[in-house]
Amino acid sequence: MGDVIRIGDRELRVEGDPDPAEATTLPPPVKGVARPILLSADRLHLLKGTKVSHYEVGDVVAKGHSGLVFKASDFKNDRTVAFKVLWPEFSRNEDEMMRFIRAMKTMLPLRHPNLVALYGAGKTGPYCWIAMEFIEGESLTR
Repeated sequence: MGDVIRIGDRELRVEGDPDPAEATTLPPPVKGVARPILLSADRLHLLKGTKVSHYEVGDVVAKGHSGLVFKASDFKNDRTVAFKVLWPEFSRNEDEMMRFIRAMKTMLPLRHPNLVALYGAGKTGPYCWIAMEFIEGESLTR
């Protein structure tokens, strides 16, 4: 926990709670929403309205193989992001965590007009997440 991986001007910070008693909670919620405990995959959508790192989690916009994608507000950088929260079971597997860190180290510095920009990634409480460019418009699955 607390490791920072820097590539160019990008960084990946592994966040965690220093107090084991707080390891199953998120930072204080935004707008008075109750603080969620570790949610199962089928209840992950209940993160809406909470704060994870410096993001306020909004509506679910997609469901993927590895997690849910929310529309979120990055209140540190004043922008809207696509905020993917990986299924909670993911962070319990050390091999998956190492694969996640390797992938983020590779992908964070990439910039190209045809790629979605990755802004950051990390682990806050029990949740691994990826913040990326939010693209509005028609479905990209065509």
